[in-house]
Amino acid sequence: MHHSKESYKHLFAKNMLAEWLMTNYLRVETEVKFCDQGEIFFIADIACYTEDGLTDIFEVVHKNGLDYRKLNIIQYYQYINRHYFNVWEVQAETILVQIQRPSYIKKINFTTQVPNAPF
Repeated sequence: MHHSKESYKHLFAKNMLAEWLMTNYLRVETEVKFCDQGEIFFIADIACYTEDGLTDIFEVVHKNGLDYRKLNIIQYYQYINRHYFNVWEVQAETILVQIQRPSYIKKINFTTQVPNAPF
């Protein structure tokens, strides 16, 4: 399933990245809805889980970078749920120009964890 406004470039890059990430995580899911009390806060392109639960989300971007409004919503969701995870942005073009799974994926870290937070 993909968003109706999602380009094929974005869709293919997202699925390719998710496939690559499967070797690094216990579970990888695409189009994950993050809700609180029945309200959808945001939908992550890719959510990655280890034995400790959700540890990373990846946003694949094509024309524009990660929107500050979405980033604020993600941060607010983390705060009210007291669950912090890494937020990564990856350019679709970076994924699509590869001829095989790269050993390193160029990405931007938007993680805003509170250092030494009690939660």
